[in-house]
Amino acid sequence: FCVNGLMWSSSSKDSASMTHDEYIQVKLHMTLENMVTQLLIDRPEEPLVPMIKYLVALVHRESEVRELASHVERWAADVARNGFRPAVQQDSEKKVTTFGGSSTYASPAPAREDSASEEEEEDEDDDDDDVGDLPPPPPPKFNRGPRQSVCAEVYGKWNKKPEFVPKVFEKSQSQKGRLKAILTKSFMFQALSNKELAAVIEAMQEREEGDKVRVINQGEQGDEMFVIESGTLECYVGDGKGSEIMVKVCGPGDVVGELALLYSCPRKASVETKGRCILWALDRQTFTHFVRDAAVRSRERRESFLRSVELLASLSDVERSKLVDSLTVQRFTQEEMLVRQGDEGHTFYIVEEGTAVATLDTPGGPPRQVKSYAAGDYFGELSLIRNQPRAASVIATSDGVALTVDRKSFHRLMGNLQDKMEGRSQQYRTA
Repeated sequence: FCVNGLMWSSSSKDSASMTHDEYIQVKLHMTLENMVTQLLIDRPEEPLVPMIKYLVALVHRESEVRELASHVERWAADVARNGFRPAVQQDSEKKVTTFGGSSTYASPAPAREDSASEEEEEDEDDDDDDVGDLPPPPPPKFNRGPRQSVCAEVYGKWNKKPEFVPKVFEKSQSQKGRLKAILTKSFMFQALSNKELAAVIEAMQEREEGDKVRVINQGEQGDEMFVIESGTLECYVGDGKGSEIMVKVCGPGDVVGELALLYSCPRKASVETKGRCILWALDRQTFTHFVRDAAVRSRERRESFLRSVELLASLSDVERSKLVDSLTVQRFTQEEMLVRQGDEGHTFYIVEEGTAVATLDTPGGPPRQVKSYAAGDYFGELSLIRNQPRAASVIATSDGVALTVDRKSFHRLMGNLQDKMEGRSQQYRTA
């Protein structure tokens, strides 16, 4: 069954009678997997607050949501003021107020002995319970037998994803080519391998819609995203007063509805057809399996690559993470002109794959090569630093991939590196 857009498994067995594996698979697996995936995408500096808010959002009883949200906001404010400080029990008995509003008393922690045997006994009993002074668990309702640790099972068999078989809808080679050209322009699909992209295209289903059809409704949980092959779609946002404002018009080649799937959030706008439209729909399961997971893998790969770039070695992990957020992928082919001397510069480039050369125009003669680039090198910075036209041309000498940063992000995220980049200007001058 479905709660707030998430699929939950049902079981006829009582929770108390389940094994650890069964309980994790039935009760916890999907919720934790979605939460961890979202954290890997967002990379919050302090993950505890987003984790709690994520779980609170799954509670569908309004009174409980208000009560839990109130506790979370007060706790988050306290963390912001004082930092995270686990409670230290000082009194022999300490009153603890739970989220539900009830009170209980935490018993004092037993004194630790120095003997090796008692150390081993405590390790066995408390191997994964060292999380601060929490209220004691309720007394067991039945004899459970010896306590069994489940911490090692987090990466065990229960956490393996079932084999996913994507849907396949028949298409012509011409249709596949058009879909590929569209999807490779979107940042989310640029992380896919050729095989993964082909599987996504195969899973897309053609939809023909008439005039004034709502294909997306604001506030709903999204189950599909759409690629527009022909026609026009209009995007509307509610103004809170019962009316809607049109905020965007989308046409052939545009992608709509993808962010709700990527971030597991409700639709931010309604989308309606204007006249006859031909759309290609991709279901949530295929999107999650290929695209969202690939986005996480791509981010990890890009962060690892940026650590190897000499220029960026001094960036902190947080600064590097923000830089990854701003990157756009640009694929290039051999002999492609990436930068033209004299043009206005708007982009900074880092070579991820492939090679290129920088050349200077010479009066009455052929261009003069002044520098070569390989993976980890960068170019295009001087035009942005000095606000001047491009000082040299850059031409690809092989097929490859460049990571690009726009002017605004460049100054915001890399301003402290500009002195270091300015020192390279001599490399672009002729002898």
